[in-house]
Amino acid sequence: LFSTECQSKESKISVLMSAYNAEKHIEEAVQSILDQSFKDFEFIIINDGSNDSTLEKLRTFAEHDNRIRLIDQSNIGLTKSLVKMVELARGKYLARMDADDVSHKERFALQIQYLEDNLSVGMIGSWVHIIDEAGTITSKKKLVSSDKKIQRKLIYGNQFVHGSVILRKDIFFLAGGYDETFKYSQDYDLWLRVSRFLNA
Repeated sequence: LFSTECQSKESKISVLMSAYNAEKHIEEAVQSILDQSFKDFEFIIINDGSNDSTLEKLRTFAEHDNRIRLIDQSNIGLTKSLVKMVELARGKYLARMDADDVSHKERFALQIQYLEDNLSVGMIGSWVHIIDEAGTITSKKKLVSSDKKIQRKLIYGNQFVHGSVILRKDIFFLAGGYDETFKYSQDYDLWLRVSRFLNA
């Protein structure tokens, strides 16, 4: 998807992750972000009212890495948590991460390089591997990757994996951000609105 505006060369990312009772996978998820080869990011994490050991594990990470901005709150759900994190975000780019996902260590480097080299591109995602509880790859999800195909297929279904997306913050706000009335599919709703401001 393509933005109509040119961008500056600032490259800092705000990584957004909300966690609720995610003790089983939270350590691997967080570590995969901290291990990114691209280091210029802040990591905003909300503990959304977990009643397991999620908060304890997140506090341990936050004590050892000052890029983490940890927020503990009563449960309000993913969409409202995302809205809250975006309001706090200081980066030029917004990157999503889920508490039960693992990001490849070159994810940010590759995505930011592409966005920096293609200033008309407003948003980028990726293919993903599907893994089981043991972390074994069971399949690969291949999504369409050309702008024209994305624009054509987006009206029929979501063409992005939420946890793989990085987008420019100005495009996010131009499109109106996440709609808090959506408990689910808040990402798909946002992509549809983002596409109205981008070239086909």
